Amino acid sequence: MKMQDKNYKKRVCVVCNSPFKPNHPRSKRCEECIIWRCKKCDKPLNTNAKRIKANPNILCMECHLSQEGKRNLISTGYIQIGNQLEHRIIMEKHLGRPLTSKEIVHHINENRADNRIDNLALCDGVRDHLNRFHKDNLKNPPVHHFGRDGERARKHFKKG
Repeated sequence: MKMQDKNYKKRVCVVCNSPFKPNHPRSKRCEECIIWRCKKCDKPLNTNAKRIKANPNILCMECHLSQEGKRNLISTGYIQIGNQLEHRIIMEKHLGRPLTSKEIVHHINENRADNRIDNLALCDGVRDHLNRFHKDNLKNPPVHHFGRDGERARKHFKKG
């Protein structure tokens, strides 16, 4: 099925009052007047101020997809490659098998960006991880330990 070219009605730019053909049904500005541009290729972006404030280094879809395999430091402090966390990829390669969803890879020095194999430890699950590395803090474990298992793990450790 071919992708059809969108034929939106010509409009007048709200900034410069010149007529333009929009490429999005809600476009209000011509390409010259769009404030936000891709940080890599300088292509105009149709987005809003809230999204730009959240991520000032925003990329257009083409540039975003072209860096799919690159390492990115994400807001939680982990390094992400594509849509996977680097420390889990490294542990999988070291073990020679994929990790299960319950297995947790712990950073021994607690630096989430330090993904050397000698700094990583594999735990069987939330309970094993907390018992081995957060034994002194079992009644109130760090919030990041409730990600995948959520309330189930929180309830379990409040009992103890």
